[in-house]
Amino acid sequence: MVIYSVLRLAIFGVLFAVLYALDLGHWVVCAVIAAVLALLVSYLTLRGPRERAAQYLADRAAHRRATGEQFSRAVEDDAAFEDAAVDAASADESPVRRTDG
Repeated sequence: MVIYSVLRLAIFGVLFAVLYALDLGHWVVCAVIAAVLALLVSYLTLRGPRERAAQYLADRAAHRRATGEQFSRAVEDDAAFEDAAVDAASADESPVRRTDG
């Protein structure tokens, strides 16, 4: 998935540089045109990486449905540790009582 994203950004970067070098107007116009062209070029040329990225996302979604996990195991463990630390800190705080009347 990272490879697909990097390739798409590279295509956008090259197209933006070419359009900007051709002085087609303001850099925002060049960026918009480059984005549209990059979408078309990546759709036509990056079929393999796009399908691998889609399969990776589909596998992750299926794993989450099967296990019921919303996040990765490391994130779940970290959240549980933080929850336990907050619970321990709140249990240590006891209300201060005045005894002088």
